[in-house]
Amino acid sequence: MRKLIYKYLKYFISVFGMGVFYCLGFVILRETHPFSRFPMYSSFPNWSYLFYFSDGENELIPSNKFNVNAGHVAHFYYSFASANDIVCGNFSETTEELHTIGKAMMSNYVDSVQTKYNSIEGLNLYRMGFLYQNDSIKIIDELMYEKGN
Repeated sequence: MRKLIYKYLKYFISVFGMGVFYCLGFVILRETHPFSRFPMYSSFPNWSYLFYFSDGENELIPSNKFNVNAGHVAHFYYSFASANDIVCGNFSETTEELHTIGKAMMSNYVDSVQTKYNSIEGLNLYRMGFLYQNDSIKIIDELMYEKGN
């Protein structure tokens, strides 16, 4: 009987031991993932933004030509807006605010990097937005800044 109890105890510890250890740690340490009172990623907005560059003929230009990726461009957008007290998100930005942010983004990413695109007339920066409403997704494509024209 003792061997059977030992066998089940060993099995329990090997299977559930880490979970028990983690729960005990939570009781002792308090706030820790996934037992947090903060929402983290429990809800998602009904909108999303995407940024892209195009030339004067509306041909897409990969962002890596300016030594950035899409995440950097989006981060700069939100950081610049926040630093300049521009409320952004959910398509709340005005045309003037988009132009201001777009000019700063173009200056930061295009003018600071030597590429063949620096001298292109009509180099464009767009914000494409996706808005979920009434069981459908609406795409809103807006020109933020046009360099050279």
